[in-house]
Amino acid sequence: MKIYNLIRTSQFDEGLNELISYIKAESPINASRFLEGVIEAVEDIANFPYKAVEIGPDIRVKFYKGYWVPYYIKDSDIFILDILHPRQDTRARKYRLN
Repeated sequence: MKIYNLIRTSQFDEGLNELISYIKAESPINASRFLEGVIEAVEDIANFPYKAVEIGPDIRVKFYKGYWVPYYIKDSDIFILDILHPRQDTRARKYRLN
């Protein structure tokens, strides 16, 4: 089995921080649970990186509770690009299915 390196981009980290802050305002417990779930989902990408839906050239997306986690695979590196909700976030346009 090939070993992959997960590399979280600053855009992913910033998006995740914003999302967690938003959830935390209503429920710190739900924010904590969501964060744990997202981290588990991202870490799982390294186990089966080609299992996720391909949404563009070399870009795949992992779905977690209605959110998209797009990523790019290059050699042994997986770049976690972002986290967003496709209906609420204008950044989702660049990841739309062709």
